[in-house]
Amino acid sequence: ADFWIMIRRIAGGLSAAQQSTLFNRLRPVLLPGKAKTSKPAANEYTEMWRAAGSLERLDLKVKDQLGEAALKQVRRSPAPPHAFFALTRLGARVLLYGPLNAVLHPQVVQRWLEALVTFEPAQDNERLGWAFCLTQLARKSGQRAIDIDDAHRDQVLALLKGQSVPGHWVRMVEEAVELESDEQSQMFGEALPIGLRLVKSED
Repeated sequence: ADFWIMIRRIAGGLSAAQQSTLFNRLRPVLLPGKAKTSKPAANEYTEMWRAAGSLERLDLKVKDQLGEAALKQVRRSPAPPHAFFALTRLGARVLLYGPLNAVLHPQVVQRWLEALVTFEPAQDNERLGWAFCLTQLARKSGQRAIDIDDAHRDQVLALLKGQSVPGHWVRMVEEAVELESDEQSQMFGEALPIGLRLVKSED
């Protein structure tokens, strides 16, 4: 589990080839084929999913496959928290560090949203994870080619306005705004140690 936590933390500094090599170690567990693969302990399995979601330079087809696998885990409550985290990172309209060509096509994310809007969270942490996921999938980037359509955005806005969520989450879906520090930590998977900050650089 500690190894995959480390990978999640340093993922932004890894090339697409390095991320792909790492994912080849995750694939048999997260996207199992017909061959039987032993499932790791719950804590390691959770961190493997969170690490996979953080590999923003993965091939788009792989991201789509991971998203579909994560969606199967959130059909009903209780849903594993790593599933919403992975869906948030994989389908985000504005990636934390990845390039524009690593953003999933809006039609893929709209299909995910259609499945997610029917989810009924049972407790508060689950509700917030679900709502934040909806926010990032529907977030307005200001770039028409990667933003979802108005019908899906309006559906998400109606849901968010009916929930007790930070007002800034609603604003992110209504207009193109930057993440606040706590939202950035939520996307990253944890609060950054004091003195460290995420810096945008040319990919």
